[in-house]
Amino acid sequence: MLGVINIFNIKINKKISLIAFVSLIVLVILGINLKTNLENKANQSNKLLIKESEGKLSEGNLLLYNGEFQLAIDKYNEIDFSKIKDERLIESLKYIYLSQAYYLNNDLEAASENLEKAKVTNNKDDMVLSLIVANEFLRGNKEEALKLGQGYLIETPNNKKLIKTMVGVYIWSNQKEKAVEMIERYAENKNSAYDLAEKANMYLLVNDMDNGFKLLKKAWSLDKDEFKIYDVLSHSAIYNKDEMINYINELQKNNEKELCYKMWLAKLYSDFEETANGSINLLKQLKEENIDNIETKLIETVALNNLGKVEEANTLINEVLEETKGDYRVYHSAAWISLANNDIENAKSYAYSSIKKNPAYLDNYSFLMPAILNEENELQKAEKYIYMGRLSELYNIYIIDNLANIYMGREDGLEKSEELFNELKIIKSSEPEIIYNLAIIYANSGNVDKSIETLNECIKLDSQTGKYYRTLGSLLLVSGKQDEGIEKLREAYALDENDILTLNNAGSYYISFTDDIHKGFYNLQKAFQGINEHTDDYYKEIIEENYNKAKSIIESIENGKANEKVSIPEFTLLF
Repeated sequence: MLGVINIFNIKINKKISLIAFVSLIVLVILGINLKTNLENKANQSNKLLIKESEGKLSEGNLLLYNGEFQLAIDKYNEIDFSKIKDERLIESLKYIYLSQAYYLNNDLEAASENLEKAKVTNNKDDMVLSLIVANEFLRGNKEEALKLGQGYLIETPNNKKLIKTMVGVYIWSNQKEKAVEMIERYAENKNSAYDLAEKANMYLLVNDMDNGFKLLKKAWSLDKDEFKIYDVLSHSAIYNKDEMINYINELQKNNEKELCYKMWLAKLYSDFEETANGSINLLKQLKEENIDNIETKLIETVALNNLGKVEEANTLINEVLEETKGDYRVYHSAAWISLANNDIENAKSYAYSSIKKNPAYLDNYSFLMPAILNEENELQKAEKYIYMGRLSELYNIYIIDNLANIYMGREDGLEKSEELFNELKIIKSSEPEIIYNLAIIYANSGNVDKSIETLNECIKLDSQTGKYYRTLGSLLLVSGKQDEGIEKLREAYALDENDILTLNNAGSYYISFTDDIHKGFYNLQKAFQGINEHTDDYYKEIIEENYNKAKSIIESIENGKANEKVSIPEFTLLF
């Protein structure tokens, strides 16, 4: 019995152990499930917080882009990281965006503090590192930007955003060879038309047309409507339009079946009144080849507007807006058309719509909004938009050219304009148009001798542009060097017989400094007859005044008595 009892007792103990073991497993599983459920709920809550934070970042950015700087700061500050686990990217971006908002709101101390906080997060995200370097550079801390950028590249050698920013750092530091190294290092996405066009833009900036146009062609073959392709063409043509057109024409001669070259020429021709008809003709040829897309229509609107066919241009742009349900590219183009026709309110409305549709589109900040704000005498706001644009493409020197030209058109902006053009001259020392702009600034600032010296430098670089001789001749006349002055005006006339400013100045010379009043009147009459709807209002006013003065002198001579003295009024020269 004892043995049986012992055996029975052993069995009972095993059963108890088994029950205890199973119970323990159940408790562990329940604990794991409970922990998992709690973690899932925490993760779900964390994801919701992250999503909410991303939303606040986006809202803050839109406010920042639209110039509502304090509201943007308030929105960024709503993000509470104490409840978010392990989301350093949002934290880094928050501090960077706060820094930008404070900087644009002229709170430099808070801007610097927040940029330092972004650095301390030690986040190696491509965008974070690129923005840190770009912000440092744009705030004048160029050595710090260079040092940081070089260090970050060692840590993240394939960071494309940073590589692109460093192209700009090296270009503005006048280290072209280093900039070219960065461009070659930029690993373009061969399946992205935008990325291919981006790299093409960098190549064209350093005058490498061969590589630039090869990449543009690849981009066009992927997406004929990629707006970046056409922005690249427009920007690059700011300084070397004729060279680009000649280059594309040569490409077309060797590849007559390639339609991209016709498209690109149509784009470049559309931007200028004198070539807009050529753009329309090329677009007709493209339609016959079944190339009729958003971009062809947008190019056509610009060409029509430059030909003075404003109603046709507006009708077409409205049709495209309706077809595309408000594409950011179409809103952007509509804004430029409105601005060209002095419809500032519509231009601004379209620009804001474009920004909302695509907050990342560079040209809205770098070119369109500054042009609109300049018309409203809001230069400080324009500079802030340009700052935002430069963060994306620090290498894009045409953004600075745009700002320099805006300041150049204002009496209170000449000093700032001179500073900006001198920066550009360091990078493009052989670009005559930059040097010409400096000459105009010197003349408008009263430094005629320096302007004359600069214009001679300009003509050494380019002896085939009439306005350089016209301006030089006019300044020589003002300086009392009439013989030299009229010779330069004759050289200007030989290069462009229809330049109404040259005709105005030559006519003014003959009446004011010689006895050949009829020759002077003839020149002024030709200048007056050359006025059209695209003539600048100021030029139109001066030419009309000078013409009427000359006409009055001729009438006095014809109706006066013999040997009667005729009073010669002052005539205004135009640069």
